[in-house]
Amino acid sequence: MIKNKDKILDILIKTNDYVSGEKLSQFIGISRTAIWKNINRLKEEGYHIDSVTNKGYRLLEEPSTLSESQLMHDLKALGFTHVQLDDTVDSTNLEAKRRADQVEGHGCFVAREQTSGRGRRGRYWSSPKDSGSYVSILLRPDIMPSDAAMVTLIAGLSLAKTLNQLYDINAKIKWPNDIIIQGKKVAGILTEMSAEIERVNYLVVGIGLNISQQAFSNELSSIATSLEMASNQGTIDFNRHEYIQTLITEFMHYIERFFQIRDLSFIKKEYENLCLNVKGDIRVVGNKDSYIGIGQGITNQGELIVLTPAGDTMKVNSGEVSVRGIYGYV
Repeated sequence: MIKNKDKILDILIKTNDYVSGEKLSQFIGISRTAIWKNINRLKEEGYHIDSVTNKGYRLLEEPSTLSESQLMHDLKALGFTHVQLDDTVDSTNLEAKRRADQVEGHGCFVAREQTSGRGRRGRYWSSPKDSGSYVSILLRPDIMPSDAAMVTLIAGLSLAKTLNQLYDINAKIKWPNDIIIQGKKVAGILTEMSAEIERVNYLVVGIGLNISQQAFSNELSSIATSLEMASNQGTIDFNRHEYIQTLITEFMHYIERFFQIRDLSFIKKEYENLCLNVKGDIRVVGNKDSYIGIGQGITNQGELIVLTPAGDTMKVNSGEVSVRGIYGYV
């Protein structure tokens, strides 16, 4: 459900002039006292709102930092009915799953800091406050559980395109869920779901991006980077609203098409053009064994096609293996 303060913000943005408290009260169906309280909540989020007796309220300036109401305004046209911004959470994915039963339609969960950020296969994801972007998207798709893995690839393509469009950094995809700059990981994707045998109740797509970190632990220093570390200028003019809106717009553009045709044939070539594991030597690491091969592309179902030294063609499922470069991480 869209909050009253977000409805007020929409009216003020669209009107671009003074709107009386009485008119806002009539439009939204709450008291003028409630209007005043919600105006103050918007001011607390950083909105500069002028209040003039007998004229009403006018939006003068939007906040320069993250604002829950601004995110809701940006995303509601994409079908989002819930946006939540937290200062600190254990994990945006965990928070999305906790709130899933309370949200109708799509939801977006954003945090400035995660205390227990997670990656694929339970790996820890470092999430210091305001040093990265931590976003989880809650979806309710009409798909089979076996189709859910393809959503990760769609998120990866959307993220790589967003970073290249906004920051011109030559981001690439490491199948199935990492984004690579200059041979190191700058972002990761974790897709989780609640499902029954033949239906998905909901999907949560978590996207973590390193922005301003200048150093990583010894364990991560050889494989991790941030936008600022990879930038020639040393700093990135990172607008979080612009980034989140662009990312989710790209993602929803693809995901709506995917929900219609249930495979990745429509993005296959585009994905392969950005994927580091195509036409390169890779090591496929399973639970019991591993082998070296050459990546050939992806199937319409998102499996990685690998040519083995014996000349056999293997289809690799992302849930079964990890992929590494022969001489390093990628």
